[in-house]
Amino acid sequence: MKRVFFSPPDITQAEIDAVTEVLRSGWITTGPRTQAFEESLASFLNVSRVVCMNSATAGMEMILRYWGIGPGDEVITTPLTFAATVNVILHVGAKPVLVDIEPGTYHLSPALVEKAINRRTKAILAVDYGGWPADYERLLAIAQQKSHLFHPKKNTPQTWLGRVLVMADAAHSLGATYHGKKVGSVADVSVFSFHAVKNLTTAEGGCISWSNILSPYEEKLERGLRLLMLHGQNKDARQKYEGGNWRYDIELPGYKCNLPDIAAAIGLSQLKRYDAMLSRRKQYFQMYNEALKTNERVSPPFHPPWNNETSYHLYPLQVEAERRDQIIQELAHLGIQANVHFIPIYKHPAYRFLRLSERQFPVTEHFYQREISLPLSSAHTPDDITTVIEGIQETLKKL
Repeated sequence: MKRVFFSPPDITQAEIDAVTEVLRSGWITTGPRTQAFEESLASFLNVSRVVCMNSATAGMEMILRYWGIGPGDEVITTPLTFAATVNVILHVGAKPVLVDIEPGTYHLSPALVEKAINRRTKAILAVDYGGWPADYERLLAIAQQKSHLFHPKKNTPQTWLGRVLVMADAAHSLGATYHGKKVGSVADVSVFSFHAVKNLTTAEGGCISWSNILSPYEEKLERGLRLLMLHGQNKDARQKYEGGNWRYDIELPGYKCNLPDIAAAIGLSQLKRYDAMLSRRKQYFQMYNEALKTNERVSPPFHPPWNNETSYHLYPLQVEAERRDQIIQELAHLGIQANVHFIPIYKHPAYRFLRLSERQFPVTEHFYQREISLPLSSAHTPDDITTVIEGIQETLKKL
């Protein structure tokens, strides 16, 4: 069989030409391409503004820091996620409070979220697993219902909403919709990833968007994020060079996580053809569904019961738990790269101090033991997907 990589980046001559143009322009760090990318993303997401950073991880951490979340605070999130989701909570000194996922979905159980909210809770950090949006309508309603428990810190953005922040780890869900609205405009704040394996890539990168509820504060929010991501400096590098405008102030001890033009150029090129890229992912997703629907030894991906459209980032197949690892190894022998999303947070040694165990998360554990992510990228061809299907079918017969 031909070799099929798990998630190769979809890079065309357009991206290569765009990067070459930036390299020849004399300006390769944050500048006009990054600004253009932010404006294009805002238009795509149907939001007023977007702030790009060099990773979704940085974006999530900067939001938590700007929101004044820190020691003594709690952030509710899911164990079915990559480490970054929990790490950013720990980085700011807050406590991650993990609750199980809802059966038949990949997402935080709203009922368990409601039980977990207390006077220390400052945010709910939901994860759009695989590209399926979390049920933000229910999470926002719960946040409002529990507002009597919320005690905002003075002189922080926590006072703006009068309740806990509902935040989307939307690393997987660019282009997904929830009740007809683009993800990025639904949760209070959303953070996207443009890492190399994501639907749209800048090699490394990410961005932050927010919903209309924060419109009265968006100038403060945008300025605060831009200060945090560039050393607390009130001018970026390009602004300091224009018109002898060299003086600047450091307004706070910030960080360094701006997105450079050389990365934004890739993103701009990708965004221009992103609808076609999504369409191709959907085609391949449906090819898997059609080929595997009659096989009683596998279960196709869930479709959560709320009104949503996935971004088709992952194809999470479920198989017999006792065969899962063997199937992945057999596929590897055939030249097919499969993956698992995710090793739950409670299984990693770094988080032992949180005193978590699989018994606390039976739904997550049941799903994890059976999950295989099949190759899925807009860079694949229909022949690649056919090869994977044949490989899965051959492997299941063998085992």
